[in-house]
Amino acid sequence: MNLVAVFLYSMWHIFLPGESTPILVALKMIGTKKQSLLKIGLGLGLSNGFIIIVCLSLGVFFSATFERYATILSVVIRIMGILVFFVASAYILFRLKRYNEISKSNTISAQTSIIEKHPLKSGLLIGAIPSFADLGFLFIGTMIQPAKLYLAIIVIWLGVLVSFTLVCLILGAIPIELLKRKYSKCSQWLHIIAASTLIFMGFWLGYMLWKDYSYYL
Repeated sequence: MNLVAVFLYSMWHIFLPGESTPILVALKMIGTKKQSLLKIGLGLGLSNGFIIIVCLSLGVFFSATFERYATILSVVIRIMGILVFFVASAYILFRLKRYNEISKSNTISAQTSIIEKHPLKSGLLIGAIPSFADLGFLFIGTMIQPAKLYLAIIVIWLGVLVSFTLVCLILGAIPIELLKRKYSKCSQWLHIIAASTLIFMGFWLGYMLWKDYSYYL
């Protein structure tokens, strides 16, 4: 297996449906600070990289065993991904409620944010939930020789960390705070748009899950 291709896929896979990248975008939209966003991205890269390496290792050593459980594993993981999007949207709506409650005071809404207080832990938690795209590394593992597994692990972890870091740096450069200062209602609308987008993605992933497996019913 070409390690360059593995590296590129490990970077590209974070943009596939069910991955946590849209959550990073939503968190930026609601005003998460650049430093916190980078810590969340680091946490995502570390824990998602670990999940990917587990999938890769299972593909290398236990591919025949997991083949018979592929369908149920896919369904469970996709349901978990859907729940992550709904939980993230609920968190943003809660933030909006808190923002409205303190809008007449001098309190900064970020002070009430759990994710803002614990960005690295939040990233580790979100990234530890496997996505459907991570299952692709099970099949990649079947094409890697056990002797080259350690190289693949290094390449994958680098790819995931680099990709999440680049996304966070790009998002961090977007001047959301300027929009908030210029337009008083901007923050509320950004919260609503971010939450609505994540809810839509959750329903869309649910529809795709039903479409793929409805023939079993």
